[in-house]
Amino acid sequence: MCFFKRTLSLFLSMIIGISAVSAISVTTSAATKEDVYIMELPRADDKNQEGWGHAAKQYLNGWETHETEFITVKSVESFEGPSCYCIEPGVSIHTGDTLSKKTESFWDDYPSKYNKTIEPDRIKTFIGRILQYGWTGNNSLEWVSTNEKRADECAQYLATQLLIWETVVGERDESFEKVDASEQGKDNIREVIKSKHPLREKIFEHYRDIAEKVRQHTVVPS
Repeated sequence: MCFFKRTLSLFLSMIIGISAVSAISVTTSAATKEDVYIMELPRADDKNQEGWGHAAKQYLNGWETHETEFITVKSVESFEGPSCYCIEPGVSIHTGDTLSKKTESFWDDYPSKYNKTIEPDRIKTFIGRILQYGWTGNNSLEWVSTNEKRADECAQYLATQLLIWETVVGERDESFEKVDASEQGKDNIREVIKSKHPLREKIFEHYRDIAEKVRQHTVVPS
């Protein structure tokens, strides 16, 4: 499942990762199909079973997520295939669903009501830069909090997903500076990572690093 709610149902043109037990068929524009694998965290053999989920959240521009006790990560081809990312916070995905793979032209007609902070073309640009500096490797069945190397990979994935969601819902401005949703009476995306999350420190270390690199990329020399 992808925990964000909207009726546009897509994955970012295969921005490629997940941890659970179901495969989803994704139809591409070339009439081929790729399987998306969803994995739930924490895995059964993770010694740290608490702190992964979050309460229901209400985000900017009508986006929302439901309460959950776990986090999902996504990949294509297999559970340990290339990571992919959801661009719709709150949209549930189920085994057997067929999703259309979109091209970059999707953003040309993206409804402005879904993000009143920046234009669709800016959303597309920022997501590309997040992927340039974020996690673009493969998912792993060894993504457990007690495996230092694998835990760091998982943290990079989750940090990348947070920044993509922030960009989509309107929590990043034209300069990729953080927009505080609480000032508008809403929850911030990063609140899905609870204080007791076993990877919290690692996640936000990568989150800050990726965000700073995207900001620096955005700065135009005087």
